[in-house]
Amino acid sequence: MNPVVKFSINVEAIDCYLYGGYLFLVMADGQLLYVSYHKVVNRLKYEYPQYSSLIELIFLHNEYSKGEAAKIIFGVTEIREVVEKIWLKAAKEIEFELNFKDIQEECKSIGEYSSIPLDIRLYGYRLFLGCKDGLYESRLNLEDNYQINPSHLEKCYDGKVIGVNANYGSVVISADWDGLLTGEILDFDSKFRLDERHPQCKRSLRTGWMTTDLMNYEGTSEFDYYRNEYLQKKDTAEKHFYSKAKISERKIIKQFGTEVYGMETLFNKSNIDKEDIVYSFNSSQKGFFVMSDGSILNATIRANGLADSYYISSRSTNFAKFDKDIIDKPLSSCIVPSGCILEFFDKVVLIQNSQSLSLVNHSVNSVRSYTSSTNYRNIVSVVDDDKVTFCSIFGLDSLNHKPAFPKNPVPVNGFEPMIDEKQGKDLPF
Repeated sequence: MNPVVKFSINVEAIDCYLYGGYLFLVMADGQLLYVSYHKVVNRLKYEYPQYSSLIELIFLHNEYSKGEAAKIIFGVTEIREVVEKIWLKAAKEIEFELNFKDIQEECKSIGEYSSIPLDIRLYGYRLFLGCKDGLYESRLNLEDNYQINPSHLEKCYDGKVIGVNANYGSVVISADWDGLLTGEILDFDSKFRLDERHPQCKRSLRTGWMTTDLMNYEGTSEFDYYRNEYLQKKDTAEKHFYSKAKISERKIIKQFGTEVYGMETLFNKSNIDKEDIVYSFNSSQKGFFVMSDGSILNATIRANGLADSYYISSRSTNFAKFDKDIIDKPLSSCIVPSGCILEFFDKVVLIQNSQSLSLVNHSVNSVRSYTSSTNYRNIVSVVDDDKVTFCSIFGLDSLNHKPAFPKNPVPVNGFEPMIDEKQGKDLPF
């Protein structure tokens, strides 16, 4: 596993979020701030000019590792090797750093919060702040010059909110013993409202999307699978939220929880002993299970067409293995490309390709990934009491590389190209 490249902002913060070209900071002094992430990265480039191009590439343009162009470019072995060499040099030699005073003048305030913030989520150009005393919302109000002009925080729910999640035109709220609450955002100008009268369940600590369906976690290892009914939208010219029109999601949740499957049903065919699970989480396609022996298993959740139900596949994969004597029960988790992040009481661990790497070796305030983002999909943010750290994960391991020139020349219009094999091996490609 390649080490990560990090940069930190020395600031007293509780949480942060990257969204739409902006960095949002939940400050320890009660302020909710935002700043252009491009300006932050440009300041970092100014401080470390010898790494300017690398900084912009890995902290601002994660799309370099996606798409057909990336497969072709990094299919050239020598190009990939050069990028890896520079990456390793930066990861080993330096941890990039800024002080808050370096960017403070660029920061603007959305408002103040008076209760303990427990989660933050941005979706559909709205900011949701979950606090001990309720849920707060700010509309980002995108201007014609693509700058935002956020509204002040407005309370939209009075109960305790410990988790906020959003996708497919819907926002789901984990309100502990007040249950799982849902609301929708289908129009930029409409006021967001939660359906407080009809909670989906008795308890919700966190949630995870499985495409249009939802996993609700009532404990560290206990969960239910919520099958949702959705509408498939027709293709329109609307591709972004920028127009302030309706949300551009191709699928919109019509109704939550048309069917709910508990663990007894889900594990009916599985070879995983649910009694040995100490922590569960999920990606969009699979469930992950941290077992009491230190192993992490994953398995696909499948639909049973005959019985019209869902179950966890009998084929599970050993995703990783920890020493159970030195690893405690995870506190939180998030998905990254080809892997995951697990937060423990005294460390944060990256797991990829059956390998693990400690990102930090102490307790933290929050850990986030941004896999649904185009530009930040390989970035993980870690918030300590005195700094915010952005970890850039090497993004080329997941590419299926193709050689620039195949060993067997491909016929073109019935003729084989004349390539001297010996000379071809000496080409710098």
